[in-house]
Amino acid sequence: MYQYANRLAHLYFLNQLNNEKAFLVLLCFLNDTERRKPDTHVPTTAAEWEAVIAYQERLMGIRQRHPLTDSMVHVFIDVRDIEANK
Repeated sequence: MYQYANRLAHLYFLNQLNNEKAFLVLLCFLNDTERRKPDTHVPTTAAEWEAVIAYQERLMGIRQRHPLTDSMVHVFIDVRDIEANK
């Protein structure tokens, strides 16, 4: 949660306080089955990511029409597509 809050703070600093157009692109990897550290494995389906994203945004007070939402995008990358192109 700290990292997410830190990124939002930087986005707010640039967009709202300094009138510099900046974007926050958050990459979410899907279907990542490699578990180097089993206790730190993250969700791997789009539905799981969307639930985590909604939870984080709720905790941070980000609503659907927040001043920062137009500058934020979540990109979902399927690891299987990367592995297929190797």
